[in-house]
Amino acid sequence: MLPGLWLLNWQQIEARRRQNQVRLIASLLEREVLRAGLSFEEATDVSWALTSYALYRMLVVEQG
Repeated sequence: MLPGLWLLNWQQIEARRRQNQVRLIASLLEREVLRAGLSFEEATDVSWALTSYALYRMLVVEQG
């Protein structure tokens, strides 16, 4: 693999994951099921963070 290619791939994966969360939150917002006072940006940030590989690794791999 070329130097830096893994980083580009990781950035593309993360950008795609973020876009998936944007679509999810937009759908929830459209159905009016987001908590009152929670902005679209905040909800997207929370959803994106909770679906991260790092959080999965910490909770499942490291803590069991």
